Amino acid sequence: MKRHLGFVFALLLLAVAPACAVAATWSLGPNIGFSMLSGQNSTQTVIAWPGDVSGYMPGLRIGYFKKGAPSEFFFDTGLSYLGSNGNSFRVLQGTANMQFNLARRSTNGAYMAAGIGFWSIAEGSGNTTTSTTVPSMGGGLGLRRVLRSGHGAVRGEMRLDHYFQDQNAGLEAFNAMSFKFGFDLWMR
Repeated sequence: MKRHLGFVFALLLLAVAPACAVAATWSLGPNIGFSMLSGQNSTQTVIAWPGDVSGYMPGLRIGYFKKGAPSEFFFDTGLSYLGSNGNSFRVLQGTANMQFNLARRSTNGAYMAAGIGFWSIAEGSGNTTTSTTVPSMGGGLGLRRVLRSGHGAVRGEMRLDHYFQDQNAGLEAFNAMSFKFGFDLWMR
């Protein structure tokens, strides 16, 4: 049954994607930033250049918007993998976000963003792998300035994200306060 649902979803995506691509603009860009993590028993500071999932800041932003629309949709994604001599360590992060442009008639100006996602970590040694995935949610306020050529924008955002706990894995809930800077290339 799952295979059939996946196949139907893939066909639907292939049918809808060309119409969406014609009607809107896709964007692609990195995140660069600074995060302060706070949990029950500790506080950490992380600087990531570019954004890094180990620093709880996805490194690649993929967006979709219609020019002049008051809202946009974007994914923040990140993956880090290290493998050596049968041992491995992986961190995967993704968030789906809505961005609400506060300057209604302009693509420049302030915006608010809110989203939900996940943070996943796995560690392997030989044939044994342990992993956990926790949900996350967050929001932020930012500023965006469109480039003169109209082919992209620079942006900065202050964001607060909450990562939930996984008691079975011994992972406590924590918050990440971050400042993200980035630029997006617009592909029409």
